[in-house]
Amino acid sequence: MAVSERQRAVVIGASMAGLLAARVLSDHFSEVEIIDRDRLPDGPEFRNGVPQSRHAHALLRAGLDVLDRLFPGFSTDLEDAGAVPMEPPRDLPWLNAAGWSGRFGAGMVVLASSRELTECLVRRRLQAIPNVTFRTRSEVIGLIAANGRVSGLSIRARDGSRPDSSQATTLDSDFVVDASGRMSKVSEWLEQIGFERPREVVVNSHLGYASRIYHRPRQFDWKGLLIRSMRPVTSSSSATFEPQSSSRLCETPSPSGKSMDTREQKMCAATTSCCRGGRTGSLSSVTRPAASTRSMGRA
Repeated sequence: MAVSERQRAVVIGASMAGLLAARVLSDHFSEVEIIDRDRLPDGPEFRNGVPQSRHAHALLRAGLDVLDRLFPGFSTDLEDAGAVPMEPPRDLPWLNAAGWSGRFGAGMVVLASSRELTECLVRRRLQAIPNVTFRTRSEVIGLIAANGRVSGLSIRARDGSRPDSSQATTLDSDFVVDASGRMSKVSEWLEQIGFERPREVVVNSHLGYASRIYHRPRQFDWKGLLIRSMRPVTSSSSATFEPQSSSRLCETPSPSGKSMDTREQKMCAATTSCCRGGRTGSLSSVTRPAASTRSMGRA
């Protein structure tokens, strides 16, 4: 694409993928506009467009390096905002069929942070870039073509009235990125304007997730915990992280999209609350849950 054609880029979806795509595009286009169906909160709050945000999240080293490169000092800002640094396996021991891992520093720090906090800080960084704008409570309903290429989008406002009652408007664009996620309609839109439908490849992870927040006992000396599945006893795994509050989020993926049964939930809760420093403690120390959530996952 010639430099003269790099006037406006549009990103569909304010997901992490969409936000980072917008940051990269801001170096190459005069204008970058991000369109999202939700009202984007000012702070680290839950929103309907990211239902999986209530599960456990952590930024691994490669992800932190990318964010620091795109937004210098980002990892420092995230930690200052309350994200918890963890150095596995010293702070993050794990259990597998071979037993418990050792507790030593490996020189690689990851950050446990809620999805809401991470996205909030990325949005704030983007809002500070002069050529990046957000168009919220709006949905893309189709693409527009001219001269054999995508030249814009058809957009409709989501103002609380019936979704189909708002009049559609046209937004010209020299470059469009679809980051709307698993419910994307881009294949359908391309067919509607005369292009061949792209071949789709679906990779199903066959995982379902059930998460619960526990109040953290003060005597615990670890910040996270990983428990791998040990077949044939159980096919479930468990991950526990400390988000930017004084609680622990216990997440147990279950294979084949099945929900956890009561036995697996109790095992997850007991193991999570009783393991300390690579040793199991008394089952009487199980902590009470503060909240729980479930969802199905597909990669």
